[in-house]
Amino acid sequence: MCRARPSWQRGPCIGLLGLVACCTVSSASAGLDETAEQSQLRYGAPLHQGADLFQAQTVLAGAVTRTYRHHQWWIRAAFVAGKTARMTYAKADGQGNPAIQPDELQALLASEAGAGQWRAQAAVDWSGRRLATFPLQRQTFLNTNGRQARLEIGHTVVVIETAGAARAEARALDQQRQAKTQRGYSEACAAPQPAALQAR
Repeated sequence: MCRARPSWQRGPCIGLLGLVACCTVSSASAGLDETAEQSQLRYGAPLHQGADLFQAQTVLAGAVTRTYRHHQWWIRAAFVAGKTARMTYAKADGQGNPAIQPDELQALLASEAGAGQWRAQAAVDWSGRRLATFPLQRQTFLNTNGRQARLEIGHTVVVIETAGAARAEARALDQQRQAKTQRGYSEACAAPQPAALQAR
């Protein structure tokens, strides 16, 4: 059944179609901080990595990522220290309008709220001035428990992550940069020297 929604969310699911949409999304989510085994019980076996553009996109740098097809959704889960730290949701092909509707977004946020509450964040510039809105622009949400969510530009992908996901990604990217620098230094040292230098 549909879960109760936080008070900030506007409007209930209306009619049978709205009810079906909310309940289908709710059954597909609530996967943050779960192990791979728990995710498989929830979504079924993960799919093999393919050439699909959605699968090819990096979810979280340095993390093990698994892709699931559950009901009408593609779900990608990035695991840090054995638990899901960031998840993306997108509608599968052939499911009509690929844009995620407001009631579907609300259901995703409600199911991933944990013990906290979501607050929508206004778009502002560097000075803190509120920016003008436009259709299908990115929407960002912060949770009182530290989780973050965003509906990407175009409204076809929802990203929801734990409080530690960004820190884990920053560490992974820093390690990748250090490894690349070290590899470049090692290759430079191992490269054969020009004959003029060897003769000195």
